[in-house]
Amino acid sequence: KVAFISNRDIIGNNPDLNTQLFFFDATIPAIFQVTNTLNSPPGSAQQSVPAISGDGSHIAFLSTSDLTGSNSDHGEEYFLYDIVDDDFTQLTNLPNAAASQGGRPGINFSGTEVNFLHVGNLNGQNPDGNVELFRWHFLDQITHMTTTAGGGFESFTSPTMNDSGSL
Repeated sequence: KVAFISNRDIIGNNPDLNTQLFFFDATIPAIFQVTNTLNSPPGSAQQSVPAISGDGSHIAFLSTSDLTGSNSDHGEEYFLYDIVDDDFTQLTNLPNAAASQGGRPGINFSGTEVNFLHVGNLNGQNPDGNVELFRWHFLDQITHMTTTAGGGFESFTSPTMNDSGSL
């Protein structure tokens, strides 16, 4: 399986040409549209930087869409899509988030853990708002993985993860 972003009407479900998340399943073969932001407020429906789990069951990505009913401010938040259950989980939720610094998430083999960069005070351990590495675990736990001083996004790149969930 391959996850990708497109603003084209690839399978006939994107007539307004919003940026959508898709995945290609080579075993079928078929393309599926994951997000459907038809009639979203202009400029509010943006999906970007997907990462797919090694077993092909989950996709982690950034979105300004309100995919779960918890992102009405259309801030940039991290989401996880469960391909098997056809279900979204919103991993971050900051009011008016300018939030993530746009980093591509890292995801473990089974999609149960996601690493990402963020400037938010997600769990009360980042009050200075520096870019830090966080890990989300499927039990809805966010762990603050780094502590930096002085800011500067350039000191980090997009996190990756091996199959076991190690950095």
